[in-house]
Amino acid sequence: MAWHTRAAVLILSLGAFLLTSCSAVPEKVVQIGFEDIDGWVRTPPAWLTDSTAHSGRWSGQLLATADFGPGFSRTWQDLNNPKTIRVGSWVWLPHGRVHTALAIEIKRGEESLYYQNLGLQDVVKRYDQWELVHQTHELPADMQPSDVIKVYVWQWGGHYTIKYDDMFVEKLR
Repeated sequence: MAWHTRAAVLILSLGAFLLTSCSAVPEKVVQIGFEDIDGWVRTPPAWLTDSTAHSGRWSGQLLATADFGPGFSRTWQDLNNPKTIRVGSWVWLPHGRVHTALAIEIKRGEESLYYQNLGLQDVVKRYDQWELVHQTHELPADMQPSDVIKVYVWQWGGHYTIKYDDMFVEKLR
């Protein structure tokens, strides 16, 4: 094979590789900061704090006295019928002894179709500062428009106050 033929094959192969390596920008279908909650109620809920925030003034906190933090839920249809999502949040942990997770659950009525959690103690390695955590989820193939996707923070064992802010769900495909 002549050098110019090999060069052409190499260039075409490289171009094909680059095109297949490019991925679409994820569609952010849910973005939750805590700025909009302030003012909706006379007294802010105990889980809302202005002591430390990743962005803005407010963040959520899971108190040492609680097992579950507030979360959000949306129907699969409301999230634009994704097949794959990335769920994440900025989290602030006091140390590595926490047993806390960012959980995702999918329900059809009372039936749980899917459950997965990301143990924060497994991925956060720096403490007393904000760290981004996220996890990708392939959703069940038989999703229905009314299936509910729930995302929340959960802790077990020894309880500590942790903070979270700027939670998100991105539709990857």
